[in-house]
Amino acid sequence: PLTADRLDKARAQEEWLVLERTVGGLAFRAFAEGRPVELRAEGGRLAWSEAGGEERALSLEHLFFEPAQVVRINGNGIAAPARLTLRRAGRERSLELNRWLEDRP
Repeated sequence: PLTADRLDKARAQEEWLVLERTVGGLAFRAFAEGRPVELRAEGGRLAWSEAGGEERALSLEHLFFEPAQVVRINGNGIAAPARLTLRRAGRERSLELNRWLEDRP
């Protein structure tokens, strides 16, 4: 049981990293191309479309979006709302979408 739990945690962390890279890449593309992106997150699925283009999706097995959420990233790469809320094993976690806007030393 301990090994299975560690394996699940590792897979959930891998999904988290893929999710961060995917959403960050979408925000960068929105900014670089000046075209908005809409994200729709529900259950174990994150779907997106860029400026009315074909929908693409990312399926997750260990992380879940509760409740269903819609995020719009404008042509400047700014997301509203600024976070996605996920759950893993009953625990809530938030992905901050506009972290790149924070002042850095």
